[in-house]
Amino acid sequence: MNAIQKIPTELAAIAAIFSFAGGMLLLSVVLAATLLPRHPYPDRVIQMLFMDPSVRPLFLCEGGGALVLGIAAVVAGVATFARARIAGVALRATLGLATACLIADVVVQGWLIVPALRRLAPTLKPPESLWYHPRLRPALPIVVGVIVLAVLFGVARTLRRPRVRAALSGDQPCK
Repeated sequence: MNAIQKIPTELAAIAAIFSFAGGMLLLSVVLAATLLPRHPYPDRVIQMLFMDPSVRPLFLCEGGGALVLGIAAVVAGVATFARARIAGVALRATLGLATACLIADVVVQGWLIVPALRRLAPTLKPPESLWYHPRLRPALPIVVGVIVLAVLFGVARTLRRPRVRAALSGDQPCK
C-alpha cells in the first residue's frame, strides 16, 4: 500500500481556483488602494464615486472585505495543496466568507450606491450611462450574485463527496 495518497482532481481544481482567485482579489485591492486616492484610476465613474464622501466608507469596507476574503482563499488553497488538516475547515470557512461578502456586495452596489449614481447620471456618456444607470445598476449585482452563489453551492457539494472528504481528513504530503 502506498502511504502517500494523490489529491483528487476536483479538490486540486478547487484549491487552484481558490489560490488564483484569492491572489487576484489581493492584487485588485492593492491596485485600488494605490490608484484610487491619487486620481489616475482607469474607470472615471469609480473614481468619482470614491471622491463622494457618502460613498467612500462603502468602498473602504468593500476593500477590507475583499482583502480578508483574498487572504482566506489563498490560505485555503495553499493548505489544501500542503495537505494540512486545517484545509477542509479553511475551504468551508472561505465559502461562508465568500457568501457573506457576496451578499454585502449586492446590498452595497445594488442599493446603497444608487443615490450617488443618480447624482452622477447627468454627467455620464453613452457607454457608462448604460453600465451605471441608476435603475439598471441594482439588477447587475443580483444577477452576478445568483451566478456566483450557484458556483459556491457547487463547490460546497463537491467538498461533501466521499473521496474529497477522505482526502481532506489526512495530513499527508501530496504525491
